[in-house]
Amino acid sequence: MKKLEITVFVSAFLLASMIFVVSVNKLSQRQVTYVSQAMLDRINSNFGQLEERLIQIDQQYPPCSMLAREELMQLTFDSGSVEEISYIQNNTLKCSDRDSHILTSTHTDISVNISALDSRYYFYRDINSRTGNVNLFFMLQGSSGWYRVLLNSGFVNYWLASIATTRHVFACIGYGKQVNPLCQNFSAPHRNPIFDMRTTSEHYPIVVHVGYSPYMLWCQIKSYLYIGLVFILGSACFCTWLTRRFANEQKSQRSDLQRGIEHNEFVNYYQPIIENKTGEWIGAELLVRWHHPRHGLVLPMAFIPQAEETGQICALTLKMIENAANEKLAVMTMKKPFYISVNVTASMIANKAFVEPLIALIQQHQSLRHNFVLEFSERDSFANSDINELKQAMQRLRDVGVTWALDDFGTGYAGLSTLRELSFDIIKIDRSFVAGSATDSVTQSILSNMADMGRTLKCKLIAEGVELKEQAEQIDALGIPYSQGYYYAKPMPFSRFIAKFKIYSMQTTAITRNQHENVGVSA
Repeated sequence: MKKLEITVFVSAFLLASMIFVVSVNKLSQRQVTYVSQAMLDRINSNFGQLEERLIQIDQQYPPCSMLAREELMQLTFDSGSVEEISYIQNNTLKCSDRDSHILTSTHTDISVNISALDSRYYFYRDINSRTGNVNLFFMLQGSSGWYRVLLNSGFVNYWLASIATTRHVFACIGYGKQVNPLCQNFSAPHRNPIFDMRTTSEHYPIVVHVGYSPYMLWCQIKSYLYIGLVFILGSACFCTWLTRRFANEQKSQRSDLQRGIEHNEFVNYYQPIIENKTGEWIGAELLVRWHHPRHGLVLPMAFIPQAEETGQICALTLKMIENAANEKLAVMTMKKPFYISVNVTASMIANKAFVEPLIALIQQHQSLRHNFVLEFSERDSFANSDINELKQAMQRLRDVGVTWALDDFGTGYAGLSTLRELSFDIIKIDRSFVAGSATDSVTQSILSNMADMGRTLKCKLIAEGVELKEQAEQIDALGIPYSQGYYYAKPMPFSRFIAKFKIYSMQTTAITRNQHENVGVSA
């Protein structure tokens, strides 16, 4: 148990760690999307306001006039991102918002051929040979020339860092198809991203490049490490606790089942099988109920799957058969031909640990040597049991008087070749076909074919799940001789069953044994 818990803890720890890393990675991707949109919104807003002011100045004042230069100076003063605005005409600097005697080569150099520009806007960058600083320029076409705006690269760099660094992403601005964008001060993080996004402004030839590198993802993980550890350790501990609880419940249920078997808490219930022509009870299917000391009457669906999973179904079935052998003695005193049918699985029949005790039980009880039927469902996958082993086991049980029935016919895996090879004596047609027998012509045709198949295979046919009078009449009309279902009787404990059996036996017309068609039974 300790080894299992350690394995579950380690597995859950690793899985939760992977989920945490993937979640943080998704968060980083959302941050990239957010930063990209935020940058574009800010760029469009700032440059839109700058463009609007420059157009107003160009329309209201002659270029390079005193009033125009004053307006340009005020615009530079009002904007923290603008360092200087100049006016260029015919590739010559005409004026600036600065006095002409303080203009330097940084301001007067024109590295762009103005006459070659074919757009209303243009962005470019220059590197000052003396300081090494990056100069970032935005150019806007005026009425007779170009306004060149020198952006404050320090401010741009600070803005990029402030919007990106706290979110552990890099942010760069590119211009058109420029390869080397302007980024915030990281060591070229945009060159080896594990996720990035490039988005172009709808109004200006600016490309925003945002993403994150492996190191940035690690920084993002560290920022959520406390939450991550709580999630990872909590998940691992929770899965370990669930494993321990499940194991304890399994152990408790197994012990509960074993106690029930040992203390005879499982009670046999019987549902009669009827001959359609006479209404006579000619057999019964053995079912089981659990009279639990705490939970009261428990139906099979609540414990049979658990019993099959733990392997206790074999011991439970043997106990049911042993009880049925004693109860059948009371039926035999009535001198009526009557058989009992018990449900098993193909895997149980192929299991020698079940077959050997069953043979011994049959040999011990005379009531089981005749009129005793074992049935297993067609829903069982015959591939799970070796057909040869299954066939040999069936023959061994047939040698001690067992008759074989195939339950739920029409719903499972058995083909005609399998039916012939296993040599069933009885075929029980599944209730799903019976349900539509009174109204559905297709179902009626299928049932008719099943009846023909049963006669071809020399098997007795029983229709299961008959609940309505119309269904019973249709089954009889199709030539299916026997039925079982709530229309005739519900499953009942043996004391009630034997009392009703006596009543029905007296009400039905006496038929001699030679005239009665015995279902899968040798008299």
